[in-house]
Amino acid sequence: MKKRQSLEEKLDRLKALEEGPLDDTVRKATHDALADRSNLHRGARCAAAHLLGETGTESAQLLLHMKINTGDAEPEVIGECCTALLRFGGERPLDLVARHLRHPLDEVAQEAALALGSLQDRAAFDALRAAREDTITSPRRMNLLLPMALTRCDEAYEYLLHVVRTENPAAAESALDALRILAADDRRRTEILDAVNGAGDKSLKSAYHKIFADIG
Repeated sequence: MKKRQSLEEKLDRLKALEEGPLDDTVRKATHDALADRSNLHRGARCAAAHLLGETGTESAQLLLHMKINTGDAEPEVIGECCTALLRFGGERPLDLVARHLRHPLDEVAQEAALALGSLQDRAAFDALRAAREDTITSPRRMNLLLPMALTRCDEAYEYLLHVVRTENPAAAESALDALRILAADDRRRTEILDAVNGAGDKSLKSAYHKIFADIG
């Protein structure tokens, strides 16, 4: 009698495939793995979410949407679901993930923010900025700065420079750390240093030289 494959074995098989369509058995395994969070460890659920994002099917999109709304014991799984859902494109996935920037759990909100950052899109930056402007708590406001930089859009760069110039030292240093991703050339590094000098804070100048010590 042929041995029945476990869901973990099916997921391992699917992860090994670099090209070609997914067969129905393995595709069903990813649906089952993500829908039943009690049977598989976190890594398997994250793998299932990632693989669903690659299928491009409507059923996969609906399952990811449902999973994000119903939640998971591990924020990382929701983050992978958000990243996978955003691969489908369109306003609906982006709006759903953006709503989770205001999730009551900081860890889930941060996962949603990082997923939006990975989209590298102006609309993602706009959603992150809107969430920051609506947020009062300092840690959450600072946690949105790195995802903004990850979008790699010019508007994010200008916004982070503004934070360096005008906000408190802790927020300005977080913005500097995020700007390291965007300091691609001498012109930008000069602009960042000018913003630091304009802020007039000695600790911020020290932070700049520490953060950018190995660049340029």
